[in-house]
Amino acid sequence: MAAENCDINAGDVIAVWGCGPVGQFTIRSAFMLGAARVIAIDRFHERLRMARAAGAEILNYAEVDDLIEELKWVTGGRGPDACIDAVGLEAHGSGLAAAYDDYKQKLKLAFDRPTVLRQVIQACRKGGVVSIPGVYGGMLDKIPFGSAFGKGLIFKMGQTHMHRYTAPLLKRIQAGEIDPSHQGGTGSVAGGRSGVAPTSSHPHSSTCRSYESYCDVSRSRWLIVPMCSTLGPRAQFDSASQ
Repeated sequence: MAAENCDINAGDVIAVWGCGPVGQFTIRSAFMLGAARVIAIDRFHERLRMARAAGAEILNYAEVDDLIEELKWVTGGRGPDACIDAVGLEAHGSGLAAAYDDYKQKLKLAFDRPTVLRQVIQACRKGGVVSIPGVYGGMLDKIPFGSAFGKGLIFKMGQTHMHRYTAPLLKRIQAGEIDPSHQGGTGSVAGGRSGVAPTSSHPHSSTCRSYESYCDVSRSRWLIVPMCSTLGPRAQFDSASQ
């Protein structure tokens, strides 16, 4: 949905902030819908490698002096045609604005750290689209809405409408356009197949240990971790009804 919200045309350049599960799916969806280039932005090398394996150009925001200027540079001064915030309220960043968000959240004066939302507005070209699958939950501060108005940006956002997208996605799987068996987000878009499959599966009893491993991206290479009950279907029903 995040990629579809961008109204992608042939030749479009799409920038995706965040290379976690949502970002990885979004990168592949953008290519599937006809994007010429996708620029993936993150700070974790392992996730950036997954994005590159899908055909995206990568930018480590921790290694550039000015992310917005870098995006303008690689798009001929225009900015991306659409920018996707696949991060949401827990964004990390550098500089005064990011520090302001962090302290304000720690003091419980705000729920969200909208660093990425500011960046997508600043980076997107005039008349472009800002797509926001990343979750936000409160009142947002220091948003450059004047810039969004001046550039005539189109905003589309929200949680995925699963009932709408389940059937079309299953058809693409049946047609071989999406391969859910690919591990770790290394599906080949150029070959007509794309996918991000669960990279590990564990029982509920190991939830805490699994979460620690998930957070250590460089070692675990985990992206999606389903937690499986060891109870049978009937036992699960009986347990839930008690």
